[in-house]
Order: sequence, then C-alpha cells, then structure tokens
Amino acid sequence: YTFADNVPKTVDVTVKANRAGVKGTVRLDLPPGWQSTPVSVPFSIIEKLQDQRVTFTLTPQNTNAVTGKLKAIATTETGQFTTGIRTISYPHIPPQTLFPAAEATVERLNVVVKAKNVGYIAGAGDDVPAALRQMGCTVSMLGEIDLGKDLSRFDAIVVGIRAYNTEEYLKNTQGKLMDYVQNGGTMVVQYVTAGNTLLQSGLKVSQIGPIPFGISRDRVAEEDAAITVLNPGQFLLNKPNKITEEDFKGWVQERGIYFAQDYGQAYQSLFSMNDTGEAPKLGSLIYTPYGKGHFIYTGLAFFRQLPNGVPGAYRLFANLISASSSSK
Repeated sequence: YTFADNVPKTVDVTVKANRAGVKGTVRLDLPPGWQSTPVSVPFSIIEKLQDQRVTFTLTPQNTNAVTGKLKAIATTETGQFTTGIRTISYPHIPPQTLFPAAEATVERLNVVVKAKNVGYIAGAGDDVPAALRQMGCTVSMLGEIDLGKDLSRFDAIVVGIRAYNTEEYLKNTQGKLMDYVQNGGTMVVQYVTAGNTLLQSGLKVSQIGPIPFGISRDRVAEEDAAITVLNPGQFLLNKPNKITEEDFKGWVQERGIYFAQDYGQAYQSLFSMNDTGEAPKLGSLIYTPYGKGHFIYTGLAFFRQLPNGVPGAYRLFANLISASSSSK
C-alpha cells in the first residue's frame, strides 16, 4: 500500500476457516506512524472452508517518507494466526501448500504528482495503473473507441508495455495520439520489443513518436547498476520532484530493457547506465517536446518497480506524467 499523501486507503483481510464454527477478531499490527480504523473487527464463520472479508481504513500519521510491514493477526479461542495459505497446483507436480506471512508493505512516499487525470492504454499486462491510483491519480483505461474521443481532458496518456507490439488498433489511432501531444498533452510510452524484421521492427505502427527513433535490444540487467544523470538541470529531473542517483536505489530485477536507439538530436537522453564490463547505454529514457506537448519513451522497468513500491521509481514516473504542468 503506497501513499503519496495522508488520504486513507482501504485494507481488506480475508479470513478462511478450516473447521466449522470459528469465531474471533482480526486486527492489524502496524509499524510506528500508522493508524487503522477500527482497531479490530469481529468475524464468525459457520461452515468449514468458508471465508469472510473484513475491512480496515489505514491512515499514515506523518508526512515523512517511511516504509514498514503491515501484518494481519486473527485471534480465536485456540490462539493467534498470522499466516496465509496458498496452494500451488499444476498437472505435472503434486500440489504444494504454502503458509506465507499475512503481511504487506506500507509506504508513505515523499512524492508530488501534478497529473491527476491519466489515460492508460493497456498492452501485454502490467500493474502500473494500480500504482498510478496509489499516487492519487484518476486512471481511465483507453481502448480504440475511447481514443477516438476528445483526449484533451487527460493530463497524461501512458502506453503500457508492448502495446505497440500487440494492439492492432493503435495503427488507426496513432494520428489522434500525436495530435494530443502536439496540442499540449504528455505521452509516456513504456518499452516495446524489437522485432526480427526490418519492416516496422515488429510494431503495429511505422513510427511510435512524433519524430522517428528505433528500438534496440539493449538492456541493463543489474538492478544496482550505476546511473549517470546526463543533464541534471532538465526539468523532468527537477519538477515536481528532484531526481538524483539516490532515486535508483532499491530497484528490483533489472534497470530496463529494449532501450531506444537512432533517435538523433531531436530527443534528449536523460540517463547513461550499463552492466558490469559493458559500454554505457543512453536510450533508457528519451524525451522530446512536440508542439505544445511532450513525448517520452522509456525502457526503464517501471512495470517492475512500481508494483514493488520502489520510492525513486514513483518519484521519477510522477515527473514524467506531470511534464505538461512542470514545463510551464
């Protein structure tokens, strides 16, 4: 649960009974600086294997960046229970039952986001829309019919991972998206894959951005690879959040994949990075102004960082979607 401010969020806990006639209470064990309402909730389950959902309201009590663990505790006449239950079942293996801790990470982020109304074009599937909502954005999922309507109400439009590889309709709506940018909108395109053919590089459109660029197979697999900020004064790195190398700490699995290439001087590259022993790579995030608006392509693995609550990724992504406000 990620908080960009002190607005409360709902936490649901599901209690499942492995015998009939179970009664008790559920409470949340909270780290310092957090409050739940109510403190505890009673439950009563009549039949074996039935479950019941109980709801809490969680509120951070401070404005400083803080991370902690939220734990659910069920108490019955036979004791306390602090684990969940998960079954892994595939035809080729015996069923496996796991009992992970019933907990979640809670974070109060030091992040400011100016974009409040965001359109999202889904691609191959990711959890970025949920992360945007966690930041306080109103997110509208956009399909072909939606993209044919007035887009000026959106502060930013974000394109999900590999959407330009998988969504045929984008070839019919690309012109409308470029008009949106030219008229003052912000468009953030997350990574697409490089195809094996020269024709359109495996994409559904001949050109992703307002000015042509290519997609390489470059990636940085080391999640702690050193980052060089190429232009610290660039507004995307300063408004509304000041971005430094500190914001790349705590990243998971990788830095990014399928970086941009052949983008020329029309685009600005914001970062340089590389795996150990390899040459620096410059195409992880490129930006160009277009008309009154802003176009961004990024191969940075936001689709991994945001669901994992990486604070620096939230701060940087907030800057990207806030470009139209920040540039004024």
